[in-house]
Amino acid sequence: MSDIFVFPSSFEGFGRPPIEAQIMKTPVISSSIQVLKNHLKDSVIYLNNEKDSEELIEKINYVMNKSNSLEINSIIEKGYINSKRFDVEKNGVKFYKLLTNY
Repeated sequence: MSDIFVFPSSFEGFGRPPIEAQIMKTPVISSSIQVLKNHLKDSVIYLNNEKDSEELIEKINYVMNKSNSLEINSIIEKGYINSKRFDVEKNGVKFYKLLTNY
């Protein structure tokens, strides 16, 4: 349970934690490395530099101060929709069909 999920990672193979936060309708602040941009698209607030603590504080304060705004609600909704692309059950069925040629 949190108000914001912050993911200032500088290296990720996939980046599942922000997607899990999106499933819970939690706004996400994420680093802007390519793998995360590929998976999260426009459903998060990106950090320009994940090592810049001032920027991180600024983005957290921004989300907290705008928590009920249309912008943040839109990010939450986009995140929830985005998370559905990574549904484990749905993707498991697709993977099984791929393996079994069905």
